[in-house]
Amino acid sequence: MKTKAIPSILLAICLAVTSAFALTGCGKEKPAESSSEIEETTEAPKELTLPVSSDEALKMNYEDLYDTFRNAGFDNADYDGLGDLASSSDKLNETIKSVTVNGSESFKKGDKMMSDVKILISYHSVKTVYLPVDKYDLKEDKDAIYYEDAVTQFKKKGFTDVSTRMTEDASKEEGRVTDIVVNGESMITEYISSAPVDATIVIVYNTKAAKPTQKPTQAPEKQASKADTDSDSVTPSFKETMDSYEAFFDSYIEFMKKYKENPGDLTMISEYADYMSKYTDYMSKLTAIDTTTLSAADLAYYTEVHTKILKKMAGTGE
Repeated sequence: MKTKAIPSILLAICLAVTSAFALTGCGKEKPAESSSEIEETTEAPKELTLPVSSDEALKMNYEDLYDTFRNAGFDNADYDGLGDLASSSDKLNETIKSVTVNGSESFKKGDKMMSDVKILISYHSVKTVYLPVDKYDLKEDKDAIYYEDAVTQFKKKGFTDVSTRMTEDASKEEGRVTDIVVNGESMITEYISSAPVDATIVIVYNTKAAKPTQKPTQAPEKQASKADTDSDSVTPSFKETMDSYEAFFDSYIEFMKKYKENPGDLTMISEYADYMSKYTDYMSKLTAIDTTTLSAADLAYYTEVHTKILKKMAGTGE
């Protein structure tokens, strides 16, 4: 019985050994990786030496100084514009005001610092402000923005170089702002949310060409004669209406001049709101006149007054 048991034991041992070799040798099972091997290793901060002194740093261009620190291995260096200037022509523009390393403005070249130390470069720059309107406000399905109001809004924001330009489109509302150009870039085609306060702002607004749509029945030179434009030949009620429009715009222009000279005068704020409301009303009434129904004399008087108003509004006088 004993002699028969020995081969059985040996066979069991052989099978176990063979199985173990088969599992490891054939690559059917891979030992589990340790957690330390799975996790990504983060490089620890290391000690470096500062590439410049505080005195040298103040004489450099802020971008060059930033690159100098970063190239030296200081990955927590940054720069910040102060927005403390009113014009890009200021001699201080883009010059460094201060440099702090670990909160201190005094440091030496070769000082030992850790690579993650906080370095901040502060430099003088032109103040940047948000625009009072954006491209979505100028869409035709939005409420109209009138150019006088737009000029006032931009100047209140601090913009000093603000001008206007007219375009003619009979299909659009009189005085409505159709585009605003900021440093040569159109707000209609580009999304511009802010700009330096010394940016060149051009407010483009619409004016309707005062052209009769009826076929002339007389020679042009006769229609333009003094007899046709004489107040006696104009319908009295129509003349009174046009004269009242012109009188309002004269008053409006005079007020706006005073308002622009003293924008902070609190006594004029309520008057300003009243004038803007009346401006919208009068402009709507003026542009709503159907010139195709006017007599030759009334049309000539309408054209005369309308042209005078536009010239006054554009600042060119009569």
